[in-house]
Amino acid sequence: MTPSGHTRERFVANFTIAVAALLALAPLAAEETWSLKPLVRPTPPAEGHPVDAFIHAKLAEAGLKQNEAADPHTLLRRMTLDLTGLPPTREEIGGRKSDVRSQIERLLASPHYGERWGRHWLDVARYVQGTIKVPGVAAIDLAEPYRDYVVKSFNEDKPYDRFLTEQLAGDLIEGETDPDRLVAPAFLSIGQWFEECTDPNKLRLDLVDEQISTATRAFLAMDFSCARCHDHKFDPISTRDYYALAGIFRSTEITSHFAEEWKDGRPRALRPLAPAAEIAKAEAVDREIAALRGERLRFLTDAQKQISLKPASEIPGTVLAFEAEEFDGHKDLKTIALGEGEAVALRRAIEPWVRYRLVLPDPGAYTLLVRYAATDPAPVQLEIEGKFQETRVLGEPTHGETPDHFRWGVVALGERPAGRCFVRFKAGRNEPFPTLDRLVLVKGELDGNSVAWREHLGTPTPEESRFFLKEADRAILTKLETRLTDLQKSRPVLPMTLAVNDASEMLELAVHPGGNPYDTEGDPVPRGNPGLAGSELAAAFPIPTDASGRLQFARWLADPRNPLTARVMANRIWHWHFGTGLVRTVDDFGKQGAQPTHPELLDWLACELIESGWSVKHLHRLILSSATYQASSATNPDHLTRDADGSLYSRFPARRLEVEAIYDGMLTSIGKVPRQATGTPLDTAKSKDRALYILTSSRSPLGMGVEIRKMFPLFGFDDSGRPMHDRDESVTAAQALWWLNNPLPRYYATKLAEKLIQEHPGQPVELAHALHETLLGRPPGSGAEAAMLGYADELMGTEKLSETEAWTRVALGLFSSKSFRMLE
Repeated sequence: MTPSGHTRERFVANFTIAVAALLALAPLAAEETWSLKPLVRPTPPAEGHPVDAFIHAKLAEAGLKQNEAADPHTLLRRMTLDLTGLPPTREEIGGRKSDVRSQIERLLASPHYGERWGRHWLDVARYVQGTIKVPGVAAIDLAEPYRDYVVKSFNEDKPYDRFLTEQLAGDLIEGETDPDRLVAPAFLSIGQWFEECTDPNKLRLDLVDEQISTATRAFLAMDFSCARCHDHKFDPISTRDYYALAGIFRSTEITSHFAEEWKDGRPRALRPLAPAAEIAKAEAVDREIAALRGERLRFLTDAQKQISLKPASEIPGTVLAFEAEEFDGHKDLKTIALGEGEAVALRRAIEPWVRYRLVLPDPGAYTLLVRYAATDPAPVQLEIEGKFQETRVLGEPTHGETPDHFRWGVVALGERPAGRCFVRFKAGRNEPFPTLDRLVLVKGELDGNSVAWREHLGTPTPEESRFFLKEADRAILTKLETRLTDLQKSRPVLPMTLAVNDASEMLELAVHPGGNPYDTEGDPVPRGNPGLAGSELAAAFPIPTDASGRLQFARWLADPRNPLTARVMANRIWHWHFGTGLVRTVDDFGKQGAQPTHPELLDWLACELIESGWSVKHLHRLILSSATYQASSATNPDHLTRDADGSLYSRFPARRLEVEAIYDGMLTSIGKVPRQATGTPLDTAKSKDRALYILTSSRSPLGMGVEIRKMFPLFGFDDSGRPMHDRDESVTAAQALWWLNNPLPRYYATKLAEKLIQEHPGQPVELAHALHETLLGRPPGSGAEAAMLGYADELMGTEKLSETEAWTRVALGLFSSKSFRMLE
């Protein structure tokens, strides 16, 4: 209840005093934070498997015993889904006689392992399919190379310290040609974009803040962005630590240009994704093209000097003449200064257009002359009174956009009635747009190659003088332009990826009290690594004056002496196997985060990670070979009383699968993801139907793309672009209704029923077994078999449904079952 009168005044006063006291607290010292204590390898408390030794010791303290091992079918399904995100095939179910360790090795060598575990990291890196675009670049998702880099890195078991370093500073690693190091830093560029922020100073600091928050939560499980405004009140992170890092990222460029006016854009920087030889070839061709264009302009400039024309006069039949900036409306264009006047130019290649309002005095044929320039071909659609014409206009390039490059283009309007007439020039998404300078409306039809009407326009520009050339000069120009066209065709078309570069000028930032971009305090803070309340490691990697410091920051993170990096990754790996980490707040190892349930086990795993050469697969082997991982997920009264939340691991913690695994389970049931051979490189062309790729591959079933986009957020996928350190695993009524009513599961259930009926004609028992094994990973027991057959018979007999529809409903029932959507 809200306080009132004197009570309200006392409440406000007490609250103010409490807040002031809180803000006056000094941040904790490093030794007061468990996660910042030096990493020392613990000794397992008993013989046997080290993971089990630590777990069983805690269970013994609570008077509990761990479950026996899960049955072989359950364990095979658990490991296969856990490591590959795909259910086991019927062949794998039938051939499960090999020992568990052999199965672990087979699954770790599967090309699908990287897709599953790469998706885990992509959550941390805040990658969302189809959201990374750059105006003018016709690519569905420019972050796809980064996604594929992450998948490949997990498949190759790239050492985690190298993986970390490449993502922060791969472009700064000298002496290597591996393209991975150029793709990986997209980690810094794929975050939430604030391009429509109108305040450029705030935007620069917000981008830096987003990078700092993402990197420190990902690698250190501490959010340094809390110290943007003041010293962290709970963890040993000072404001100076924050601004030391801010200088590093402020000295890093992730935009190709940064316009002060937000409408002019701040697009992400790009670089070619190709071998050095191909890039060098393209750059050489670009230099030749530029040289030829210069030669062409010099030739036309010389020709211009020899043209003698009468003073400018009005073209016969002229109705009106006006400047291009006198438009009736536009989108994604802007007015720019050009010579002594102005012109209309492209702002962003989204869907640019400009419209003009003409008044025609009489009915008849009309021509619109447009003075334009376009370095490369930029033909635009012509719309007259709301109707698009078949042929595009203004398509000839002028090989530059200076005042010397403008020429007159002829736009035939055809027969028009008298009165108002709207004319619009439009380009499509990611298409170029010519720069427009002036327009003249003339009654009658004009020949585009005629010089008769051009003679009225006065001295031509060098580009316009081409229409006045003599035959010999025209032949020379044609030869030049043919060479130019051939050269442009020979230029290799290179795929593009996101680029991260050190800035041309290194910057250091002063503290901004309260995060205010217009208020600073004291001298700039030197770029450097976090001190973390006096850690000696911070000074071990000094930053050169001519470098941003990203490489030094990465090496500081990857140093085995850093107490956080290995602990954080070991905890993430445990979390992704069991659904919860040994530290439940996987992105917060600070005072406000959870304490580790098994601190010695966490440190032992972290030391194993480092000593194995930072091998993630080594930790997989340790965890999956333990009795703790292989335990049954069944519960009993003792569990519910003394280990209610499962944090002691008296049982394997069953949990709902992520949406990708649920979707892929339906998809693979009809054979749409062929299993790729163990030990072979991943062929993404064969996996393009998987959930990891589906939103950007345009390969969803016809008409089902919208339904897939509904499914993802319903089952815990966050498409906001924020890091997902812990997926939402809630089970809701909306999910149950989705299984009942959405056409997507029905589509796959129907396809599966048709497939199995064709494979097992007149064999309902075999069909039931195939269906149960395909979806649930084990043969049906006698009760399940009888229930499936009885339900199908009832639907066909009593309700008179077809065999396909009956088995579709059986398949839908299994899709919506707990055993299908859970990892048990």
